[in-house]
Amino acid sequence: MKKYYDPVVETMRKKQRLGANLALAYMSLISNTDVYSDMLERGATKKEAAWVALGSAAGMYGVDRYLHLGEVFYDDLTAESIK
Repeated sequence: MKKYYDPVVETMRKKQRLGANLALAYMSLISNTDVYSDMLERGATKKEAAWVALGSAAGMYGVDRYLHLGEVFYDDLTAESIK
């Protein structure tokens, strides 16, 4: 029975991590929409504003994901809840 259980658990962990990564990406994109509009108000071109907003969103995602700040927002990602 264990040979069937372990692959299912591993698949569920991967899917849970994928869902968490997508949620963090969505949160960082939504949180940085004001960066784009602020850049346009200050005279940047649409292309420049888009690059700055994308960089800001990527930075926020990286901090949330790799410093484990995302686990503050999603308690289900802690090691205790996965078990």
